[in-house]
Amino acid sequence: LKKLGVADKVMKEPLGGAQRDHKETYKVVKKGISDALKELQSKKPDALLKERRKKFLELGSKSL
Repeated sequence: LKKLGVADKVMKEPLGGAQRDHKETYKVVKKGISDALKELQSKKPDALLKERRKKFLELGSKSL
C-alpha cells in the first residue's frame, strides 16, 4: 500500500505480530498517529487540500 501511494507510513509490528503484544502495538500506533497529527497541524488548510487532491489524483499511477 505504501508503494502504491495509498498509505503514508507503515508501522512496525512487535516481534511475533500485533496479537502477541497489545501494549507495544498500542504504543506504536499511538506514536504514529500523534506524529502524523503534529505534521498535519503544522500545515495550512489550503496546503493540506492541495496535497490530498494531488495524492488521490496520482493514486494508482505508480503501479502502471
